[in-house]
Amino acid sequence: MGWAYYSIVGIPSITSKGDHNFHPAEQDANSRAFTYFNNHIANYSGWVHTGRNANTIVGYDQSRPYDNVGNQLALSNALISAKWYDYASWIIPVLGPVVVGFINSNQYNN
Repeated sequence: MGWAYYSIVGIPSITSKGDHNFHPAEQDANSRAFTYFNNHIANYSGWVHTGRNANTIVGYDQSRPYDNVGNQLALSNALISAKWYDYASWIIPVLGPVVVGFINSNQYNN
């Protein structure tokens, strides 16, 4: 994401509403981490839950294997990516990413 991190994740995360575990930026982070650990740690068994539904990924079924088609689709659907305007926002330093960040926040919170 590079510089687009601020408008895609940073600002939307601090302005999230509702249960942050289900915020798109959090879902993206959970999906990337879970995929990384499954690809780099032999016999990785998954999340350690702490009280609330920590590290959840919407649509992921822990009773099925990691490579299950439905689970792979859930991991893929959880990802967010930079759009052209996230990078173009840096044409106007500081103010541009802040404005686009609040636009992204509005989209994520709806």
